[in-house]
Amino acid sequence: MGEGRRAARLDLSEVVTELDEEIERYDGGTIRDKVLKRLKKMGFAPTPQPMRKGKPLIPVLPEKISSIPNKELTNKRGEYVTVYAYAAEMRVLADVVAEAFEEQAKYVRERVFKDAAGNLKEREAAARTHGKFIELNAKRIEWKGVAALLASKCGTLEAASAVLSRDVEFRTRDFDQHKRNHNMSRQKRHRDRAFRNDEKWSGEDDDG
Repeated sequence: MGEGRRAARLDLSEVVTELDEEIERYDGGTIRDKVLKRLKKMGFAPTPQPMRKGKPLIPVLPEKISSIPNKELTNKRGEYVTVYAYAAEMRVLADVVAEAFEEQAKYVRERVFKDAAGNLKEREAAARTHGKFIELNAKRIEWKGVAALLASKCGTLEAASAVLSRDVEFRTRDFDQHKRNHNMSRQKRHRDRAFRNDEKWSGEDDDG
């Protein structure tokens, strides 16, 4: 379930500023403008990828979870939760970008269809084969693929986190049971000691 080195590809935190600014303004703004406006409306801001020592954080499950210390287990679960949260945010971002390209492509197709000459079939063909429509649609497909990849990674990260969480729960349960047993044993020793003391004093009174 480890994410391996592919996790570095999750880094989309700067993608909004890198969107193609040369795409013609068809409906009031560039793709970048559309994405930024939508993200702002959602109250969403892309966050930097989690890093460790200057490199992307790539959590990997150990072969034997039972062999790692409790503190390391807790830290490992924290890594998966952190990277999962980041991947989920990047999936939102990829979906928003794909949606923006889809809307722009639809707008271009409708505009070309409206302005094209010929019969219905010829106008539809002109709209489907227009260079700008093809470009925008290709980018939509590309970003849909990114969103699908991120969805897959989210599933992997969530499953790994669940495995770690179960192990943490088992260890916590074992610790609590051990603590209860220890307390019960200590209480029993106290009761036994008190009972022996009672018998001792009771015996001395009888002799008196």
